[in-house]
Order: sequence, then structure tokens, then C-alpha cells
Amino acid sequence: MKFDKQSEAKLRELIIYVSAMCFRDPGFAKTKLNKILFNIDFDAYRKWGKPISGQPYLALQFGPVPKGMKSVLSNMERKKEIAISHREYHGKTQECPIPLRDARVTELFSKEEMSLVFEHINAYWDRSGTSMSNASHQFIGWRAARLGEVIPFEVSLVGTREPTLDEIRKGEELQHFAKVSLARNASGQTQDHRSRA
Repeated sequence: MKFDKQSEAKLRELIIYVSAMCFRDPGFAKTKLNKILFNIDFDAYRKWGKPISGQPYLALQFGPVPKGMKSVLSNMERKKEIAISHREYHGKTQECPIPLRDARVTELFSKEEMSLVFEHINAYWDRSGTSMSNASHQFIGWRAARLGEVIPFEVSLVGTREPTLDEIRKGEELQHFAKVSLARNASGQTQDHRSRA
């Protein structure tokens, strides 16, 4: 996925909007912001086949983070779009983004997208960034990626539940067919068959 000016603009507006809605939440800081954005974008991909921000996410030590997030936040701080407040939370100093202007959401996002954003803000209110970071470590995409690697959005479509008995039976029925098809494909018979058709 391409990191372009449009998707960077969307990320900036989401940062401002989420920060405006959450800065009174005692557990809100940069870590929680990253996890809210991650949950919004991967949920949007599951629902609509595309993330809201358009940003790729990197697997970092404390969970998924939008690619380029550090430089975007620095640029926003330099442009006086946000300020970073340092505050104590459970004995640790956190960096909390505070918006210095209103978000321009109506220009970039649909009502459905903003409804999803609001839903996630409400769902994670009062949760700590640490608990959200720990939860993101259970996500199959973060676990499968190497540190620093992009997490494909398609991974959000992969389930982790156990298969049902019917699904197991169907898989066993298809197993022989799959082996024959794979062997035929590997030997080039499929292409020969198509060329004769």
C-alpha cells in the first residue's frame, strides 16, 4: 500500500479527531492512539476491503503502528496542529497528543467511516495503552510479522477459531482432489491441457 499525501492527510485528521475525543481519557497517550488507529483501520478492512487512513502498519515491539507515525506526529507538532503533553499515569510518564485545531473529517471521511471511528473510541475508553498493546500482540498479523515488517491488511480476514466438524469433513473430502491438482499443476499438465483445449 502506497504512503501518499492523501493517506497522510487522512492519518493527520484521524490523529486530531481521536486525540480531541480521547485526551480526557486518563489512559490516552501515543501508544493508545496507535492501537485505536490500528483497530479502526483493520476493522474497516474487514468490513469494506480498505482501511480508513490508507496507511500500512508496521509490527513494532509494542504492537502495530502506522508507518511514518513518528515523523507525522513531529511534523504536526512543528506546524502547531498538536502539542504533546507529558502526564503521569500509574507511575509512568506518558506523551499525550493534544489537538490545537479542529479535525477536518467531513472533507475526507464518509459518515460510515466516522461512525466506525466513534465506535472504536467508545470501545476503548478507560483502557490503558499497555492493555491495548498486549491485546494487539494476540493479533495473528502482528505475531506472524517480523519486527519492522508491514502487516498485510488481508491478515485481518484470517480467523483463529477451530474448524467445525462439517468443515473438517469437507476438507478431508477435498484433500485427494487438492493433491492431484497440485501435482498436475507442478508437472505442467494443466498448461498442456489448456493449450490443447
